[in-house]
Amino acid sequence: MRFSIFSNKGNRDLKLPDTWETLPTSKYQQLSGEWDGRDIVKAFSILSGIPFKNLFETKDPELEAQLTLATSFLFSQPQKFKEQKTPDWFYYDGRKFKVKDLSLSIGQSIHVRQKLETCKAYDEAISYAIAVSLQPQLDGEFDIDKANHLETFIAELPITQTYAVGFFLLKPLMKLGKITSNRWSLLKTLLVQVLLKRGKIRLFWQRLRGLSRSGT
Repeated sequence: MRFSIFSNKGNRDLKLPDTWETLPTSKYQQLSGEWDGRDIVKAFSILSGIPFKNLFETKDPELEAQLTLATSFLFSQPQKFKEQKTPDWFYYDGRKFKVKDLSLSIGQSIHVRQKLETCKAYDEAISYAIAVSLQPQLDGEFDIDKANHLETFIAELPITQTYAVGFFLLKPLMKLGKITSNRWSLLKTLLVQVLLKRGKIRLFWQRLRGLSRSGT
C-alpha cells in the first residue's frame, strides 16, 4: 500500500505492508517489543520508519486518516500464522531445509538466550533464532558473525514465513526462563534439560564434572 506524507520538508511517498503476508519479520518483531497494541501513531512509526516524535507533533488534519488506514490490518485481520503447525520445510534463497534439522545445539541455544536477554518478548528473537540454526546448514559449521549477517536477510522475510519455524526453535528455551549472568550456571541448566529429555540421568554428573574441570 502506498501513502504520501505531507510535511514542511515536502511530500514523502511510502510503500507500507498492509497485510500480515507482506509484513517483514523485522517489523513484526519491532511491533512485539515496542507497540502497546493500541497506539496507531506508534504503529505507523514502526511500519514506516518515520520517528514517532515527528508524527506525533504533525498538525496535518489528513494524517490521522492516513495512519488509521495504514494500520487497519493490525486490528482487523486475524493473525492466522500464529495458529500454524510447525512446517516440515523452511524455504530460503531457493533451497529448502527440514525444520526438524534446524533444532538448536547447546552452544547455539546459549547465543539465542543471550539475545533474548535484550528482548521484551520472545517474538523479537524469531529472525535471530532462525539465522543461528540455519547458518551451519548453509556454511558447514557454525560462525556467529555469519549468523548475525544472515539474520539481516531472514528479518526481511514475511512474518507468515518465519513465525512457525521461529516459535518451534524458541519454545524449548521459553521453558528455561531467564538466564543468569554466570555462564557455568547456564551450561548446567541447558545440560540438565538435554540429558533429562534423552533419559541419560546416570551420565549427567559425570559430564557435569568434566565440564567443570575444563573451566567452561
